[in-house]
Amino acid sequence: MDGAHDGIGDRAMPRWKWIATALIVGLLVSCLRFGRGLPMILQDGAFLALISLPFFLIVTSWMGFFRARNSTRQSGLRLWISLCGCVALSLTVAIPFLVLFSSMFLRLGFDWLRLLPWCIAFCAATLLAGIFGAKSTRFSLIFGGIALGAIVLLIPVGIL
Repeated sequence: MDGAHDGIGDRAMPRWKWIATALIVGLLVSCLRFGRGLPMILQDGAFLALISLPFFLIVTSWMGFFRARNSTRQSGLRLWISLCGCVALSLTVAIPFLVLFSSMFLRLGFDWLRLLPWCIAFCAATLLAGIFGAKSTRFSLIFGGIALGAIVLLIPVGIL
């Protein structure tokens, strides 16, 4: 092969990304219908871990964006796509809190059912930005879009 690259990348995916991928998939499976046979304490723990997962993914996506911005090898278009994905991921997390706090404290009357399509649209935008964005943000944006989409669909309307 004369040292030719296969186009996949110069290095393999780091070990923490493999562990995080397995954790995310396990949390999603345990919080959906498949995990109903688990003991209640494991279901509750998995749900709490799944709820805290987006905050970890937001931090890693913004860190990846700043790392890509400082890199000279990234194109401007991929940086803009990554920035849009990071903003969409942050807005997807902010909308449920906006609805919750506005209904509890401010009495603004934000309706969850009216803002749910926006959350789904932001999840789709995050997923697309993860596919087409900078390499350092792909993992957190793709799994952020998937995990947040699952969380948004798991949140019962009665909570918000």
